[in-house]
Formats: sequence, structure tokens, C-alpha cells
Amino acid sequence: DDPSAMYFNGAGLTQLAGWNFMAGTSFIAPNSEFRGIFPDVTSYKTKAQTFVIPNGYATYSAGDWAVGLAFNVPFGLGTEWPTNWPGRYLALKTDVRAYTITGEGTYKLMDNLSVSAGLVFSFASVNITEKTPQTPFPGDAFITLDGKDNSAFGYNFGILYKPISKLSLGASFHSQVKYNFTGTATTVGASQLASNFPAGAITADLTTPFNLTFGAAYDLMPELKLSLDFQYVGWSSYDTLAI
Repeated sequence: DDPSAMYFNGAGLTQLAGWNFMAGTSFIAPNSEFRGIFPDVTSYKTKAQTFVIPNGYATYSAGDWAVGLAFNVPFGLGTEWPTNWPGRYLALKTDVRAYTITGEGTYKLMDNLSVSAGLVFSFASVNITEKTPQTPFPGDAFITLDGKDNSAFGYNFGILYKPISKLSLGASFHSQVKYNFTGTATTVGASQLASNFPAGAITADLTTPFNLTFGAAYDLMPELKLSLDFQYVGWSSYDTLAI
């Protein structure tokens, strides 16, 4: 029952009145560990990092209509592994950031039934660093890939139904967003092998997954609400980032 309903199910905006504003941030500190197959069970851990994930909402409701504007970072994390870990030829550092600005419109069809639709504008960046062998020369070469997409689009729909005053049933769908990254590749390694290393302009396509959610909430008392959600995320669209 606050403006952040836009992130989950925009149909909930009709429960608000007048102007509403909300802003916040999350601090996420992920960590991962890799151990090889026996007998080499050396432990490798990712670098400690803290990611700041901001969000902001502004909504206005009048009569049966409500509109809203939101800023979110649905994808904003990364990993950085030691330079000697076994997967160094796949990735040392990976950082993907996606930012979205959503405009939402909500209409109350009946006193207990609301629907919503929204348009999502997004921009994103990607940074990947990895090693590659440079035989017959000693050591490895470092490859850095930087790319960005300044305009990608998506959409969402939502519905909220209250069969009785204490029970809310909802569903929402957030579409895929397809990014077409363009950028540059740079390599630091043996100059004699420069022609074998990636360099110059690069392109990459990345499609973030759709999200389908069903939920129910029940007010046991004014101070206590129970909720249950089922969420299906189409992660198959985000299994690789081919460059």
C-alpha cells in the first residue's frame, strides 16, 4: 500500500490517494567461493564488494485513475575473481548494470478490481575482464570488454482483485528487455600476438528474463498481514552473453 507497488504490481496504485513519493536504496554484498575437483580443492573467493541499488517512485491518484513514475535497478551486481583462479579464461571480472524508468497507468474497473499497464525505458552497461593464454610467451594476456546500450524497452501488466475487504488477489507480468550492446575490446599482452587478440569494436545481445507473478494477501488484523507469492522467471533468455 505504497508507491513501490509499481515495482511489483502497478494495479495496486489505486489504493493510494493524491500525491505520493518514496525513495530508498539497498546495499548488497554478495560473495562466492569455488573449489576444484579432488585432489586440487584449493578455495578461490570473489573480491568483497558492496553494491548500492537505489530506487524512487512518484504517483498520483484521482478518482478511478492513478499514474506513476519509477526508477529501478533490476540488474546491478557483478563478480571479481582472483587472477589465478581456474576459470580465469572465462571471466575475472563481470559487471552488468541495467537501469529502468517506468511510466505506469492504473484504472479501477470496479471498487474491488483494478488493472494497470506500464512502459519501461532502460539503459545498461557491461564490463568483462578475462585472461587468455599467449603461448609461447610467458603469462597470460588480459582482455577487457566494455559495452553499453542507451535505449531498450519493455512493458508490464497488472491486475488486483479484492473479493472481500480483507483478501487481495493479484497477478503481474513484466516483459523481457533486449539490449544490443556496442563497445570496445582492448587486450594487454605480447605485442607479437596482437593480431590474434580481440581489439576494436564489439557487439553483444542480452535479453533479461520475463517475470510472471501471482500473489495473495490476507489481513488477519490491522497490524498483521499474511502474503503468499508464486513467481516464474524466464531465466533461459539470460544463459549466455556472447560477444
